[in-house]
Amino acid sequence: MFNRLDVEEIIRQKVYARFDGSPYLYLYDAEDFPALNKKGFSFESSLGHSMQAYFYYYDKPIENRLIIFEHGLWGCHRSYLKEIEMLCKRGYLVLAQDHTGCMESGGKDTNGFAESLRDLNDLLNAIYEIDELKNYDISIIGHSWGAYSTMNITALHPKIRHLVPISGFISVKAIIKQNFRGILALLRKKVMKIEKRSNPDFFNYSAEKTLKATSAKVLIVHSVDDATVEYDYSAKKLQKSLKKKDNVEFLIVKNKGHNPNYTENAVKLKRAMQAEIKEHMLDGKLEDEEFCKEFLAKHDWDKITEQDIEVWNKIFEFLEK
Repeated sequence: MFNRLDVEEIIRQKVYARFDGSPYLYLYDAEDFPALNKKGFSFESSLGHSMQAYFYYYDKPIENRLIIFEHGLWGCHRSYLKEIEMLCKRGYLVLAQDHTGCMESGGKDTNGFAESLRDLNDLLNAIYEIDELKNYDISIIGHSWGAYSTMNITALHPKIRHLVPISGFISVKAIIKQNFRGILALLRKKVMKIEKRSNPDFFNYSAEKTLKATSAKVLIVHSVDDATVEYDYSAKKLQKSLKKKDNVEFLIVKNKGHNPNYTENAVKLKRAMQAEIKEHMLDGKLEDEEFCKEFLAKHDWDKITEQDIEVWNKIFEFLEK
């Protein structure tokens, strides 16, 4: 039905496509938060292209603590600056990169589901070369694609102190199984072959195995109604396989979809906005620059990205153990 080149081209265009921002989506920057400091950090990927990351902090951050924040697919680190600023406001020094194929980092596309793990491995190897950071306790928080890398990174870097994966998929195999169902199940083997070619050293990691072996403290955050990374394919499986692990905790919420750290109102507003975007993609209005400006202006982005303080307080309590 499909030949190999057809499948790979479709996957790279539709699933692994570069993200360079969207004219109808607002991206926060440090200037949106008075007194928030931002310092650039660049390094070379093991694939040979330039990677861009930034340190964020308010004055006098907690000594010897660093939190790395891992962003999700079809976004960049600035898509999560509300979350990053929450951590900085708590006193943490935060480092966040743009993954391969995203915004300020190189790469013609995102190079697959396993690429976030490769990128995180590259980032850690790069910061270990910085003398003043060598003795820092490092914790990692990630969302979705970034939560997959967060859950699996201790297989490569066992000294990480805390892991907080939010709405993450367990493995490349699991997310392919979830998304290629029905008639699309015929494509699973071909998509796995694309993943193997793209990231031969990383595609086979699974959080079920990695987290069983880790001594890091782990807090898995997920909403039972997540339609993007389904609970049954992810956190529910981990609850069963890791129930004897005293260092692994779960924060399972309801009615939060793919953003359990958002308020319920923010989740509702985001869903409504995404429905509008889908409608305007079909009618072609998002190709119009003036329409996109009007779309940006009419939405309250602070409310759409409003963070749930109760959830964050539980994350902070966990990070301070």
